[in-house]
Amino acid sequence: MTYALRPRLCAHVIWHVSKHAPQWPRITWVASSPSRFCDAVSSQTRYTSTDDASRNCEYTSPEYQGWQVPGWSPAVDPAPREIIWNKSMMDAKSRWKLIEIIRAHHTDFNDINVATALSRMAKLGPPLQSNPRLDSKVLQAVEVLRKKLQRRAPSYSSQALANSVHALTYMRLGKDADYDVVGAEVALRAPQITPQGLSVTVRAFASARRACPPLFEAVGTEVQQRARDFSDLSLGHTALAFAEAGHSHPAVFAAVEKEVLRRSGDFRACSLADVAAAFAKAKHASPPLFQAVARASLRRVHELDPAAAVKMVVSFARAGHAAPELFRAVAAFATHTPYSFSARRMCQLVWAFSLAKHPAPELMTVAGVQILATPYSISDRELVQALCAYCRLDEHQHPEVVDALVREMQARPGDLDVDGMTIALAALTQRSHHAPQVFEVMGAKLAERAETLEPRQLASAARVYARSGVKSPEVFRALGRQVVRTAEEFAPRELAVAAWAFAISGNDYEEVFTSIQEQALAKLSQFNSQGVANTLWAFARTSRDAQPLFEAAACEISRRGVGQFNAQDLAVTARAFATAEHASPPVFEAIAHEAAHRLAEFEAQGLASLAWAFASSGHPAPELFRALSEQAAQRAIEFSPEGAATTMWAFARSGHPAPQLFDAFAAQVRARARDMSAQSLVHAAWACATSQHESKAMFAAVEAEVLRRGVHFDAHSLASVMWALAAAEQGTPATY
Repeated sequence: MTYALRPRLCAHVIWHVSKHAPQWPRITWVASSPSRFCDAVSSQTRYTSTDDASRNCEYTSPEYQGWQVPGWSPAVDPAPREIIWNKSMMDAKSRWKLIEIIRAHHTDFNDINVATALSRMAKLGPPLQSNPRLDSKVLQAVEVLRKKLQRRAPSYSSQALANSVHALTYMRLGKDADYDVVGAEVALRAPQITPQGLSVTVRAFASARRACPPLFEAVGTEVQQRARDFSDLSLGHTALAFAEAGHSHPAVFAAVEKEVLRRSGDFRACSLADVAAAFAKAKHASPPLFQAVARASLRRVHELDPAAAVKMVVSFARAGHAAPELFRAVAAFATHTPYSFSARRMCQLVWAFSLAKHPAPELMTVAGVQILATPYSISDRELVQALCAYCRLDEHQHPEVVDALVREMQARPGDLDVDGMTIALAALTQRSHHAPQVFEVMGAKLAERAETLEPRQLASAARVYARSGVKSPEVFRALGRQVVRTAEEFAPRELAVAAWAFAISGNDYEEVFTSIQEQALAKLSQFNSQGVANTLWAFARTSRDAQPLFEAAACEISRRGVGQFNAQDLAVTARAFATAEHASPPVFEAIAHEAAHRLAEFEAQGLASLAWAFASSGHPAPELFRALSEQAAQRAIEFSPEGAATTMWAFARSGHPAPQLFDAFAAQVRARARDMSAQSLVHAAWACATSQHESKAMFAAVEAEVLRRGVHFDAHSLASVMWALAAAEQGTPATY
């Protein structure tokens, strides 16, 4: 007999037939609405076919939406016990009731019963609820179902496997054996599994951080061959799973990109956010894809929920793709509906805007209100993100938000990890926010944890405290002891950072520099140009005997050349050799030749440092000084008063005439004499007098400053100024 019934009515009839008339002949039920049939009866039906391809089932759940079976007329063979158990589990309102059913009938459960039991256990609450009795029962029930899954996985349907592994992942109760069994089975059956089933499975594995290369290889092959069959949700979830699992196969992402570009206009907002997140996390640069996602998202901003909005802008910020219109739209959305965003979401949002360097003053104000209302609800990571955002993007606005975040950070120093501490302190240093107490509290925690820190963390912590200017000898002593113990584990970059930080700190750490020098000599060939320059500068600054290091560095620079050095590295290297008084003509010659053609790349401070280094070392470089005089004269306004005085002194010391440069810089000194240090005034006056450059106005300005603050000049400086005034035939009797 064949009856055409509505799906829900069909389910009820099946149940009654199974319960009251098992002796009736076999009945074939043909659904009048096949797309909804399986939603109604999946928990009460045993399918006559075990072939996934013939059913064309599609599993849709973390929300347990059921199976969709378009265009299918299934034959139903009622199995009374399994149907009744499934219905009872679906109707269970508590875990206690569900556990009773599992304990009573688990030995006879089929694949659908096991999947339903695990899914309902996940849906009825978190895995552990601080109720020891209930928690133990939950664990026992899940363990029974896990063992059943492992034993009978080959006979289970793909939907049941996907349902089960998803539930175990959601409850965080899955074990290696579960993932190994399910991964192997799904990898074997991948060609017969629906796109949504593949998507759910790889999402579960990615969420559980389980590496299963055969599974991802098999699913990747299916994505390349069947990308058109994937829905927008399945495609976004699959791409994100591959990115999170670290399986960034170019061919897979190329197939996803092609499909997204083809039908991005049909994608939902949440799917677009998943795609953007996947490509950003996988570091798969694709400007056309991000442009397409941005255009499609602008049309669907009203569909975004707070989570998707945050995911979208964070993805664009991490990918480094500029999308100002999208950022403005998301900022307007968050500003107009602030209470739909929690304080945690607001922290993530403002961090994304700061990372993208997209100003959003209204958003920062609204987010600040949310953060001030519930700072205690923010996680440690979000606390650091918000602090970075307000310090970097908001400059000196909203100090009350920064103060609140600092207080919250002080209240939980033990909860922050070392990376979070260093990032937060670096942000405060960049903003020049005066918060010595937080540096003291964090410093004490860093000193306590010093023995557990990795080389990267040691170097970062030392750099932050060196830049902050906060005197922290206890912190540097603790970090220094650990640096000495673990110096062999330091990479070249970490050695350079540590050397720079300990040199800046101004404290005497003989053992630290000895250990760093030994490792630097052993690994010098692995240093990049910046590492070489900073390490040499650090040792030159401390006035330590580091001749072996400078000799080795000179040989390395001569071997590899300075073509890959940037402008700052050239200036710092030259200054380091000059400060250390290490004569190395090949190094200075190479730097002079390279710098003479690249002076436009130098900042004003770099030009001053380069001139000082060559003048101090006494290395002749006429071509460099001619180019320097032209470049510096054109950019005189960019120089600080100290930089201008230093450059003038260098030209006078080296004996290179530069009338245009002296005219430009003398005018700068005259205009900014009050802002110059005593030493800078002395250098400027001495340079003009030595070069016999007439500048009565500049000498008058220097003389006025000497009279105004004469007590601030030491004897040597006063003598130099008086000599310069006399040599230039300047000065008044009052000055003398």
